[in-house]
Amino acid sequence: MAHRLIEFLVSNLAIHGKVFLMLTRWVRNSKLMAVSLCIALLGPVAQASAESSTKEVLLVGTWLGEFAPQPGMPLQRFLTTRRSDGTFTLVARLYEPGKPPSELVNSGLWGVSNGLYFTVTTEVNGARTNTRSAETVNPYLVRELQGDSFVYQHVLSGNVFRVNRVSPDTRLP
Repeated sequence: MAHRLIEFLVSNLAIHGKVFLMLTRWVRNSKLMAVSLCIALLGPVAQASAESSTKEVLLVGTWLGEFAPQPGMPLQRFLTTRRSDGTFTLVARLYEPGKPPSELVNSGLWGVSNGLYFTVTTEVNGARTNTRSAETVNPYLVRELQGDSFVYQHVLSGNVFRVNRVSPDTRLP
């Protein structure tokens, strides 16, 4: 699974061996320090192989989460389906009082290695993205991954996400 994402990154970003060095190409100013520190602390990424890691196998499936960036901000619910071929689909809804929910559907590539979970969004609501843009790549620190619970933290924003495994036929309300 990781090999597909690595091949994509290498072919599109001219990366030679260390996947997370891609982050330094996209961040500027103070963000560069955060990513560089993350890379230094986590060490080099092992070369990709055709075999999936234990964490990749655990993350395959459908996961449900909720997120409110700050008190008083609209609630976001999201349903992420990660497939064993290294692709994902994320359906997110924003719930604002007095308004119908707005929905966003992202799809792309995902992987996990050396304590980092990462996504590259290749489509938003069916439209192709510029995969060389910083907005399409999201690195996260894996905080906890046990059974049906996954906690991860966005490297740049610090936002923490808690999700639980759900049935594949689960839909957002």
